[in-house]
Amino acid sequence: MNLRIQFFVIFFILLFGFNTNVSFSQIKKFGNVSATEFEMTNDDAVILFKHRETKLIFHNMSGWTLQTTVHERIKINTIKGIDFATKKIKLYNEHKNNDELFNIRAVTYNLKGKEIVRTKFSRKSIYKKELNDRWTQLTFTMPDLNENSIVEWQYTINSNYIFYIDDIVLQEDLPMNYFRATINVPGDHVNFIYRFLNKIKVNIINERGLYIENWNVPKFKKEKYTRNIELYRPRIVFDVYATNFPNSSYKVYSKTWDDVAKQLNADQHFGLQLKKTKYFKKELSQILSQSTSKKDSILAIFDFVKNKVKWNGVYSIFSKKGVKATFNEKSGNVAEINMILVSMLRKAGFNADPVILSTRNMFEAVFPTILKVNYVICYVELGNGILLDASNKNAYYNLLPFRVLNGVGRVIKKDNRSFFVDLSPKTFAVTKRNINMEINSSGLVSGNFRIAFKGEKAIINRNKFTDLDDMGLEFELRSQFQNTYVYNVRLYNKNKLDKPFLVLSKFNLNNNIKDSENKMILSVMTLFKQNEKIIEEDSRKYPIEFGYPFKEITIQSIKLPEGFKITKLPDDIVEKSANGEIAFSFSFKQENNILYIKKILISNAVKIAPKDYLEFKRVITELVKTENRSIVLISNK
Repeated sequence: MNLRIQFFVIFFILLFGFNTNVSFSQIKKFGNVSATEFEMTNDDAVILFKHRETKLIFHNMSGWTLQTTVHERIKINTIKGIDFATKKIKLYNEHKNNDELFNIRAVTYNLKGKEIVRTKFSRKSIYKKELNDRWTQLTFTMPDLNENSIVEWQYTINSNYIFYIDDIVLQEDLPMNYFRATINVPGDHVNFIYRFLNKIKVNIINERGLYIENWNVPKFKKEKYTRNIELYRPRIVFDVYATNFPNSSYKVYSKTWDDVAKQLNADQHFGLQLKKTKYFKKELSQILSQSTSKKDSILAIFDFVKNKVKWNGVYSIFSKKGVKATFNEKSGNVAEINMILVSMLRKAGFNADPVILSTRNMFEAVFPTILKVNYVICYVELGNGILLDASNKNAYYNLLPFRVLNGVGRVIKKDNRSFFVDLSPKTFAVTKRNINMEINSSGLVSGNFRIAFKGEKAIINRNKFTDLDDMGLEFELRSQFQNTYVYNVRLYNKNKLDKPFLVLSKFNLNNNIKDSENKMILSVMTLFKQNEKIIEEDSRKYPIEFGYPFKEITIQSIKLPEGFKITKLPDDIVEKSANGEIAFSFSFKQENNILYIKKILISNAVKIAPKDYLEFKRVITELVKTENRSIVLISNK
């Protein structure tokens, strides 16, 4: 080997070795904490380092296991930063696939003088919570915390659910000095694909797996009024579509939606449950004997299931105890309830199928997998298609609960075909308010209002109000207003889901609008003002999401006090965004001593994209300005 070649070989060895040492020196052995790590920063807390390693291992007794080890060290700088000394760990638990937590260690470090004092956590402090029938959450908070502590934890999760690789989160709520993740899953045993969601710059090496590292990662900035900010957090997600282990055949889990449909239809907790029909034979005959049309039959079966079986609050795409037991026990998870609905509709002669989807707190179900879906509803092939969810007592014909409105769902047909169906509401969610106010000569304001909710707004407000007692109703409404006393609240059409849901109430304003002996000042909108916080940001990185198109109509009639008149009636106004997605109008009219104000606010958009935010903000700013305009009354004596 000549001198030039030797030089380059030595140079690259030294270079590679140097870079490796720099990276790996960021991750210290557990408990190896130095006094220099207690240096304060301007952040509430900072992740000194985080290391995650996922690998496939083989045990002679239990077989193949997916093992994930996490090691994290956090420096706390403020009282607020203590909130980050609580750790939550999710474990998968379904059928016989139970994750196990091993080798958990956790210590709080405090610097007292020149001495580092260590306080170990107790395993007895771990709190266990069942999130649903697939996931359990373990939570613990570190002991002996103050605003200059360091906390450190390390744990290992062994999972025989080898075709679920947890996401790699690339940006946390705290800044990270250093981050490393390794996925050591050889492709000759497990075939997986990965993709970035909301990509940020990271160092990636692909070698029989995946190696990622990053330095000085800024904290993830959150924004309000986005349905679930976690959907916008940078991460890498995995889909395992096949395994090929020694002494086993090549097994595909999900590669296409047809694979998913075939797998679900053959599953004893999904497709085979839909074939069971004897348990409702008697009830179905009675229901159909009283129905006169297809819509009547569908609604009658839908109402029967809603009233027969109560939702236990559990999300799932699988039946846990079986549809027959659910029917007899009158309680079950969302899959069991809507599987009963699908089976009854099929038996009644309708083309009905289950729809799998992800709720609003999860990613939209657009990739072929059963691991990222958590909910089942019913699709009926009639007209343009009917969507039903019998788990919510206030849901109706083509009117789904808000938690379901997440883009698209996948219809699973009996013959293993499947297709996407749009979950977005096709009609406006309507709120219509009628406010009757009267101002007396002393400047005190009293009156009553009537609110009618239709569409998605009807479901949301029925869920909110119908189970409250009189005191709860008054408290709920009072919390929506400032300086207003609300009383004598009444509800109508609570159970008549084909009718608008009505809320009626009386009110008194607590503040006096009299400015002087001869003048009163009243705002254009006294009640039901626009929430200004929705436009408090100068710009947005993520969308504002409503979930449905909506229309608000507010009509006020204000009886003026005797001896007073309006100095100048405000001009009518119409304003809309450049793309026409959002618009409002105000009109003003006086007849004798009654002032009529009509406000209309319409949004055709389900969400406001970041690029449209400034225009949205402009329109809403004008709306708020108009609502807060003063109407001046002066004495005509």
